Amino acid sequence: MSSPLNVGFDPVFHLSTVWCAWGEKAHICENFKDGKDSNKASVPSALSGIESGQSMLEQEIATPNTRSLFYKVMRVFVTENTVQSVFIMRFLNALIVSMVFLQFLFIRNRKIQIASLASWSFTFVPIIIATITQVTPRSWSYLSGIGSWVFLLTVIEQPRKIKNWILLGFCFLLAIFSRLDGFFMLTFTSALILAIIKRRSWPLLFKYSLLLFSASIAVLEVLRVFIPRVGRYTTFNFGQTFLSGHTIFQIIHLPENVFDSFGLGVRFHDLGPNLVGIIGMSLFIYVLTRALVNANKEQVFSMIGIIVFIFLAMFQITLSWQEQTGPSGIYIVQLLSCLLGLTLYFSENSYEFLTNSVNRIFLISLLGISHGLVLFSRMEWAVRPSSELNDTYLNLSLNGGWWWNSPIGPNIVFLVGAIAFPAWLVVSWSVVSQTPAEVSS
Repeated sequence: MSSPLNVGFDPVFHLSTVWCAWGEKAHICENFKDGKDSNKASVPSALSGIESGQSMLEQEIATPNTRSLFYKVMRVFVTENTVQSVFIMRFLNALIVSMVFLQFLFIRNRKIQIASLASWSFTFVPIIIATITQVTPRSWSYLSGIGSWVFLLTVIEQPRKIKNWILLGFCFLLAIFSRLDGFFMLTFTSALILAIIKRRSWPLLFKYSLLLFSASIAVLEVLRVFIPRVGRYTTFNFGQTFLSGHTIFQIIHLPENVFDSFGLGVRFHDLGPNLVGIIGMSLFIYVLTRALVNANKEQVFSMIGIIVFIFLAMFQITLSWQEQTGPSGIYIVQLLSCLLGLTLYFSENSYEFLTNSVNRIFLISLLGISHGLVLFSRMEWAVRPSSELNDTYLNLSLNGGWWWNSPIGPNIVFLVGAIAFPAWLVVSWSVVSQTPAEVSS
């Protein structure tokens, strides 16, 4: 919430689209231009962080057919005070995330509670959590993906509890209001969970899965006709794809790109230094493999289904990707979260390796170190934007270039954030570890 308005590559584009979501208005959105492939409009120069002496600057905004309802909702909070408007939006997103996560800790079923906390801890932090409060549709899409499978399981466990239905419906609304691909992912994981939970026998599960797949294809074809955005997301040109060496190169590197969501590279400012990727991937694999000891059919079926969907989604993104380095796994990280969570939920093993006090201290320490590195690199990039990379660590002090007109400097903010993060993990895992076992039959 304390980052400058122009942090990252996407926020300027998304903020400009928010400012123009209701059309033109003086000092808010002016000189709207409707182009063939993109729209442009003049928005407050503060959104881009450029000191040009002009109050309004021309920026690119999303075209009407790619604008989600997220922009119109956020437009409610836009005033002529640009900084205040963005702060309110970030505060709203942070509040939504906090309330959803708080519900995880109050889940009475211990299996769901541990699975949800572990899926969050070992996929969304410390990299993706930095994007949750940003004013982009991705923030709501992420939250819908990590919350929907958790609340669907609570609905299945306690179908008469209205609160669980409300939370599940809220996650679906977040997906519908934000990104179409996020809604596809949410729908897929929900269907997968229902197919596994409601099975009568495994032979019938295959039959039901085949029927569900056929019905989904039929519905998808209807949606492709009436909703152009669905058509663009699901169009494959295999001939053109495999004639391009560039595309084939990216396909070969799909596994690497998927795991880049843990911070394996410096391609995006959403990501952090390489050590973070090593720690993140190692912890993810450790928890996943421990949960898969004596794996059962439910675990295998859910894992294979999600992995196949992950690579299909990454392949689709690759088809339209123009940069030399392939697309990052940040686009499908909610699927990784669901993969880890379901593997833990269906596991018949003890959760001692997560709840044991010694293991807990070790895991939280590693996550705390990762968070400190990522927070420092993001803040350094913001206060010293001339740095070539976002993990150079040119100076241990972050003073200089601070964007706040306040005596509270960046070093203080960094220390508060670096301490608060592991403290949050300590409290959350302590709550889970002290909860009496209440596992449904």
